[in-house]
Amino acid sequence: MAYFTVFIISILAIAIIFSRRYASVRLLTADELMGRLITSSSVRSDLSNRYVIPAIEKIKSFWLGMFWMSAEKILRALRSIVQKIEARLKYLSENMRGRHVNLVVGEKTEYWQTLNGARPGREGEKENVAEDTKNTPENGE
Repeated sequence: MAYFTVFIISILAIAIIFSRRYASVRLLTADELMGRLITSSSVRSDLSNRYVIPAIEKIKSFWLGMFWMSAEKILRALRSIVQKIEARLKYLSENMRGRHVNLVVGEKTEYWQTLNGARPGREGEKENVAEDTKNTPENGE
């Protein structure tokens, strides 16, 4: 019964509002009516401008912020992974550079003799290599 009374009251309110507007519109001429229709904005564009566009802007600002924050976290994690891999590759490279074939045979080809003396490295290692060659048992010390 309560729903029925609310429905009747709503119908009466709509009829009162419509009858007042209808009476004022009926008194207008066709040119005035067309002029008012052209100058007035539609309900759809008014709702869009008042509610939809601001809501979309807030959602975009929130989600874009979340997106950039999560992208930054992912990039930081990837950066640390790449740094760890780079450190392991550097360690592997330094180990491979330090290893050599140990030939203790009397006859060495010219290729192996140049490899024994040439150990490329950084600038600080060149001095160490020179000192190491001075202290070898081949030099008589």
